[in-house]
Amino acid sequence: MIVRKLFAAIALSVLALSPVVAQGTISGTVTDAATNAPIEHAFVIARSTAPSTSPHPGPWGGWWLNIAFTSSQGTYSIDVDAGNYDVTARKWGLVAQTTNVDVTDGATTTADFALGAPTFGTIAGVVTDADTGLPLENARVRARKANSFRSYGALTDAAGAYSMDVRTGDYDVTARKFGYEGSAATAVTVTDGNTSTVDIALSTPDTGTLQVTVNDNAGVGADGAFVIGRRAGSGGWFSWGAGGWIFGQTDSMGFIEFADIRTGDWNVRAGLPNTGRAMGMATVTDGMTTTLTITLP
Repeated sequence: MIVRKLFAAIALSVLALSPVVAQGTISGTVTDAATNAPIEHAFVIARSTAPSTSPHPGPWGGWWLNIAFTSSQGTYSIDVDAGNYDVTARKWGLVAQTTNVDVTDGATTTADFALGAPTFGTIAGVVTDADTGLPLENARVRARKANSFRSYGALTDAAGAYSMDVRTGDYDVTARKFGYEGSAATAVTVTDGNTSTVDIALSTPDTGTLQVTVNDNAGVGADGAFVIGRRAGSGGWFSWGAGGWIFGQTDSMGFIEFADIRTGDWNVRAGLPNTGRAMGMATVTDGMTTTLTITLP
């Protein structure tokens, strides 16, 4: 009995010391903007705009608790801590909407939404070789929507032309093709029912030649040494990013040549099985031959 009373006293003490959090409610109705009919199973989320003081655990103050799905009447209700919130309603195939509300202690704040169908426009153009002006087939064109994860892609045809229907809004458009430099992003605004033209000219990269000689620790050419090179800007040794890679094995004289590789600084590693490895660096310039000697330990 004494132990039971002790636990009860401790529990009451913890409750007395726990902070009282002011709470309110966000509720409303989500409807179809065209028909005014209620939308069932729309997803509604309320995100605090300020650093949360919520007692709920989680890196965002437990935002995953501030969600609801609408009923068959399109209604929803979310209990949240008092504060300022961005409330967003989403339904597949319709354009999401966000509104900002203030929630006060013990009060219900109304946030209604009327979701409409998305509007579309077109991004179209031609991708060409910057030097010759000739069209480039199978260039990959990408349009990324500003402030969004949404993106669209297309491949050019034999005439270098591409076209893609996208949701209206602001986009950054880029083009890439193997053997060419990727283009800088071109900003474009797409409006309902209209075509925005983005023509892109791709340039071939500057190239040079790198000749590598690998010697063993006695200064003799290392036969069959592996050589791997990574151009600066291509990411880590295990990342296949932009910039370029080279790899191969030396001949009986410890020599290997890499022709027509992109200009820039190259980090080159060399080694032999069951022996040490070594690294060297070389700068490849346009139209020139650069030599590099690596001596193994």
